[in-house]
Amino acid sequence: MSSRIGFRFLAVALALTRRGGRLQERLQASGVRAGQIVLDYACGPGFYSIPAARLVGPSGHVFALDIQPAAAVMVEARARAAGLTNVTTITSACGTSLPDGTVDLVLLYDAIAGIADKRAVLAEIDRVLRPGGVLSVWVEHGRPEATVPLITGNSRFILRERKAAILDFSRPPEAPRAEPA
Repeated sequence: MSSRIGFRFLAVALALTRRGGRLQERLQASGVRAGQIVLDYACGPGFYSIPAARLVGPSGHVFALDIQPAAAVMVEARARAAGLTNVTTITSACGTSLPDGTVDLVLLYDAIAGIADKRAVLAEIDRVLRPGGVLSVWVEHGRPEATVPLITGNSRFILRERKAAILDFSRPPEAPRAEPA
């Protein structure tokens, strides 16, 4: 099975599990607001990218990153169908190519367990997240209590709030930058 067909199968399966979910409310609770720059890391088919783009509006922007090229194709198609022009896709396993300190909020939803090099990804998120920015992590597969020390290690982030399996971390305004992995 090609990776593109496999990704499409996964997207359909995930869509069925997300049907009826309150995606927009979850994003608002994590702080997605008009005018923000949001990075949806490991975005998959864009379940959160598209609602986030609606919330940030035309004065904001959403960057949707995934390792799968098929994810970028799907997110771009969904953004076009929704009439959204504030979504940019990035195909990468780690690097974003975004400037330092330019992202207001990073979404890492149902992805941390599947990331091979967690240290490198967290260092990249630390690099692009502005001081005072938020990293929102949804731990659907795994234990949230095991995720907290991974993310708060090296004084990179501080746990701001826990809402069941959603962990919101803030990057302290004077936090030291992570060392490259």
